[in-house]
Amino acid sequence: FERPRALYSLHRSCPPMAVAVALNLRPSACHRNCSKLFAAVKPALPVPKDNALNAVRVPKGVWLFDEIEKGCPEFKNLLIQIIYESQVTLASGRTLDFSDIYVIATSNLGSREILERNHLPFESLEQHVVTVMEKWFLPELLARFEAFIVFRPLDWDTQEEITRKRLDELVVWHRERHQRIITYDGEVVEFLLAKGFSPRYGAHSL
Repeated sequence: FERPRALYSLHRSCPPMAVAVALNLRPSACHRNCSKLFAAVKPALPVPKDNALNAVRVPKGVWLFDEIEKGCPEFKNLLIQIIYESQVTLASGRTLDFSDIYVIATSNLGSREILERNHLPFESLEQHVVTVMEKWFLPELLARFEAFIVFRPLDWDTQEEITRKRLDELVVWHRERHQRIITYDGEVVEFLLAKGFSPRYGAHSL
């Protein structure tokens, strides 16, 4: 919801018949999007009439929760239910079964400290980020994640690769959608990097 680019990337990587969901957790949108999300869930299979729990199996797929530290209290409670119990019971009495989904969550926790301590070995930075997360999230929530991946800050060379990749995608988009032929050279890349490079905010401003 409200993250079309992330959703599009997830959808392309999902197997056929799978569902990709991306949820915006900005404080101003979190409560509204949580309500929209569960209202929009459609059953993967028809619910049998003799199903006493009225459980609805959520279609197989990948759910991406971006910057989970910004989530409202309602979301944090729901996330624990989803990944710890694999079920969420709504106020209507409807039960959603999340047994067939994969959850990916992103967070910026510890990113400031990584920038400030970038001279240290990366292994120590990884441990520092995990320690920050352990202070922020409940143990029962963290225990259900299979792995934690800490990313290095995006340097100039990496952001140059991202710039070229996005420009290549733009060239293809114009050719396929509008039959336009456009090209770019190194000066365009340098100009965009000069305007958009940010070790603090990564590729967002770029």
